[in-house]
Amino acid sequence: EHDPITESDRTILGGRAYSSTPIDVKTYRSVANTVSVSGDTDLVAAVPGKRIKFFSRLFTTQSASAVTVILKSKTTGTVLFKATFQAISGSTSGVCGDSVTPPAFLGATAAGEALTINLSAAVPVDYTICYWADDAI
Repeated sequence: EHDPITESDRTILGGRAYSSTPIDVKTYRSVANTVSVSGDTDLVAAVPGKRIKFFSRLFTTQSASAVTVILKSKTTGTVLFKATFQAISGSTSGVCGDSVTPPAFLGATAAGEALTINLSAAVPVDYTICYWADDAI
């Protein structure tokens, strides 16, 4: 028998990795599109019993008119992010975004609720959201 080589919380034995602790596997997803209507638009559909946790968000607009972007939990209306931005005169776009490394997250919906965007004006806003559906804890 060979002595196992331990690497972090995994054990390598005979070319195979064995975990000494349970691994919580997440399926990371992204959604990207353009919304241009004022009011609410669902970005990520509700998942029964799960919270939508987002770890990256990016918004851009070419509009010279200011627009307030709100990300919220659909039913409760809990605001998860809010910013007002616009393209600067002579600029191609106004940009607003940030990200963290999972398992950290920037915001999360209530369990079983969609992630919704709300625009204060009917101007085109491009968005990219990276997220995962997580147990309601």
